[in-house]
Amino acid sequence: MSQRQKSLPTAALLILSACFAPLSAQAGILDQEPSEQTFRLENPSPLQPQLLKISRISIIGSRFEDAVRLSLFTHVGDEVSLEALEKDRERVLALGWFADVTPRLVPQGEGRYELLIYLREYPVLQGLVLEGESTLLTPEQILKPFETQKGQILNLAELRKAKEQLETPLREAGYSLAHLELIPQQGDLLDAQGRLHLCLHPGLIENLRITGQERTQENVIRRELALKAGQIFKRQDYEADLMRLRRLNYFEEVSLQPEEGYLDPHQTRLVLVVKEKKTADVGFNLGLNNRDGVVGGVHYTDSNLMGTGRTLNLQLQAGLDVSRLFGGNPAQSQRSLSGRIDFFEPWLLDSHTGFGASLFNERTPLFYGVNSSTLGIDLNNGLLQTRSGVSLNLGRPLGDAYSPWRGSLSLTAEQVQLTDFTGSPRQELSLSGRKSATDVLFSAGGTLSFDTRDSLLTPHQGVYGSLNAQPVWGDSSWLRLAGNLSTYLPLADWMTLALGVQGGALVGNHPIYEQFLGTGFSAIRGWQENGSLVGKQYLIGSAEARFPIFAPVSGVLFADYGNFFGSQLSAGPWKYGVGAGVRLETPMGLLRLDYGVRDFQALGWSSLLDAGQIHFSLGHKF
Repeated sequence: MSQRQKSLPTAALLILSACFAPLSAQAGILDQEPSEQTFRLENPSPLQPQLLKISRISIIGSRFEDAVRLSLFTHVGDEVSLEALEKDRERVLALGWFADVTPRLVPQGEGRYELLIYLREYPVLQGLVLEGESTLLTPEQILKPFETQKGQILNLAELRKAKEQLETPLREAGYSLAHLELIPQQGDLLDAQGRLHLCLHPGLIENLRITGQERTQENVIRRELALKAGQIFKRQDYEADLMRLRRLNYFEEVSLQPEEGYLDPHQTRLVLVVKEKKTADVGFNLGLNNRDGVVGGVHYTDSNLMGTGRTLNLQLQAGLDVSRLFGGNPAQSQRSLSGRIDFFEPWLLDSHTGFGASLFNERTPLFYGVNSSTLGIDLNNGLLQTRSGVSLNLGRPLGDAYSPWRGSLSLTAEQVQLTDFTGSPRQELSLSGRKSATDVLFSAGGTLSFDTRDSLLTPHQGVYGSLNAQPVWGDSSWLRLAGNLSTYLPLADWMTLALGVQGGALVGNHPIYEQFLGTGFSAIRGWQENGSLVGKQYLIGSAEARFPIFAPVSGVLFADYGNFFGSQLSAGPWKYGVGAGVRLETPMGLLRLDYGVRDFQALGWSSLLDAGQIHFSLGHKF
């Protein structure tokens, strides 16, 4: 028997090589052996011409002669090459009925040839046998696509369609590695009784290996993964795992690569490849704003402390009004002064319970540049608020460890003192009436949040929302309510549309310094952050188009619209601000610089600060 004849059954199965397990060559010879004068396509004679004129086509060994002839591109009278005949052979194989397809050329004289196509059909499919147990589908669901072929000559093309019919819903449901195997029986597709053996492999994870990390401890990565060895791979878990790892902001790159299993080729080894980024930063910072003047400080921050996933932040910052220092009013030159220590443990006692603690002492000017008569208090010597205290926070997911819903509880004890720029206590403005103008306050806040953002630092898609209720007691009592909702829509690979709304309300006997201020994240950009926007309630809506410029710099176009209520200062129409800004990614966080316009009629090169305002802060506004 020729080598070609031995390998033909395997060739017939090539059309399913991407779908089925490889099968060994099937034994057997053709009923009619070609004569010595027959030209073989696999071993052409050097005397054979390049183009062959076909005078006759004979189909031998099959009842599907009509289907075979329809599949051929070669017709009687055509002049064809050997390559064209080989493609015809592949077309006949693709019909699916044949275990062996052997074309031969028989010279007929005068440069003409008869094309003989020898065929051997697969046997009749007598039954189906399901091996193994399936956790994804019932036996009836697995066998149903193949039932129509029972009692028919086995057809590999129809088997392929049935296999695809079975696997497609599984892939759409997220079981991307689930696949059906047709198990060969002693080298044949069917067993001695003519039965086809099937096995549905669910796509088990044999092993999960992590590589690329140098500083981050392996358990810090593994605890964020829902995918584990021995589990069925599911695309939704895979995508959620990668999103959680990217949100940690420890890595520049995160990817998950599948490999064939060592012990079982129908299982999968997953290799998680990470590339770490710098998470620790120590240095000096310098800035400028209209409230604090020149702001400088020193800091140390690490969001992955010693590779444990813990966060430590040490910060000292001071503000100085240089114009007043050298303008004859040095007593009012010293402004903000703050120091704080923050610590956060994201996995307390090996559970997904986060614990945070903060010590702080922060002095900030209130109502700087606001007319005293408008507010109804004396601000000629300014007003400083100094807060010092401690805060504790506990939070955990609601439901399983990877739920987007999270609840948290915070406890705060603090002392608040009000003084003017000369250091004199403003006793009449405090709640307690103490000579030191200090109020002692305690609060317990509860927060419910929902977060599906793909990144905490620079989200491109997802939703974030939170509701917070914070009862306060001590020298007085009141309730603080606040909430926000943001959504992020990828308009293109390079642009994100961010939409957000935030608001809050105070209920009870609260002091003036507890009112909502239009500063920081609650600012309406384009308006001064000096306390001129203040109220017992507020509501602000914002929209931003975010786009990269060059790493690590990005830009935004923004619009804010809102107002503050319950204060004489903020009485009036709703306010807007429109402008542009830049963002800079640093190890200590995202630095934000914006310029917003509040009055386009007054806008000009010489009146930029009369028509708008510059804002400098950390992090996206929402």
